[in-house]
Amino acid sequence: MDGITLSIDQDAQKFLTGLLAFIMFSVAMGLKIPHFKLLMARPKPVVYGLVAQLFALPLLTVIIIYLLQPSASIALGMIVVASCPGGNVSNFLTTISKGDVALSVTLTSIASISAVILTPVAIIFWSDLIPSTASLIGEIDLNVMHFLSQTILILGLPLLFGMWLAHKAPKFATLVGPYLRHVSFAILIFFIIAMAMKNKELFLNYGMIIFPLVILHNSSALLLGNIAGRMAGGGTASTRAITFEVGIQNSGLGLVILLSQFNGLGGAALVTATWGLWHIVSGLLLSRYYKFRDKSSGG
Repeated sequence: MDGITLSIDQDAQKFLTGLLAFIMFSVAMGLKIPHFKLLMARPKPVVYGLVAQLFALPLLTVIIIYLLQPSASIALGMIVVASCPGGNVSNFLTTISKGDVALSVTLTSIASISAVILTPVAIIFWSDLIPSTASLIGEIDLNVMHFLSQTILILGLPLLFGMWLAHKAPKFATLVGPYLRHVSFAILIFFIIAMAMKNKELFLNYGMIIFPLVILHNSSALLLGNIAGRMAGGGTASTRAITFEVGIQNSGLGLVILLSQFNGLGGAALVTATWGLWHIVSGLLLSRYYKFRDKSSGG
């Protein structure tokens, strides 16, 4: 597992780097000052949600890795996913589940900005705590400082430009931003499908190893989010928002980072790609459960 790589050429890597920048730019177009005012008005659920997502989830992931002892590349994929921010999917799931949409958007916005620094730093920091994963990163000859600086640059510049443009031309950003996010998501999905078809033998051969771990990892993340939401004491709607924000990670971002910066390391990329499919399924199932519970209770 640790020796396999997904087939991706140099041109595709350059394309992925541009796609990563485009994704962050499209995210930044949707960031607005009101999204951050909730931190001042209701700090407790925001802080609990961010701590659970940015720190508790990676820590929980390391604990799961130590307990289950997966191969180094699978462990790396789990850490990469746990180090990514939430995405727009969590906002959608919160909306259809009658959760606190304002809280969900606030958490996504703050986590997206934090990801510029925290995501690459977290990947290296948490990976270094696991000897096999740290050794694997050494074997692929990853230049840590180059990875950190390049990833921060690729994430940071488009984010800053997108936020600047949204500030200078808010009507334009409001009109165009959603379309850019849809386009970037569609391009990413198309790329993942094309990559999966090109490497279908790997997905078929290792799916039975990867899939149960992804389900366990994602279920643990959703449970962690639910616990954090209950501890924050914001009520049912707030708990649902935090649950989805912690359990629905922007695995597409993680996959792009792995394919462009880690030479398409097979086990890690398979975990991240599988998570990207499964967390949508699990999120919709959980949303369905919430709707059933609301109907049963007359809510």
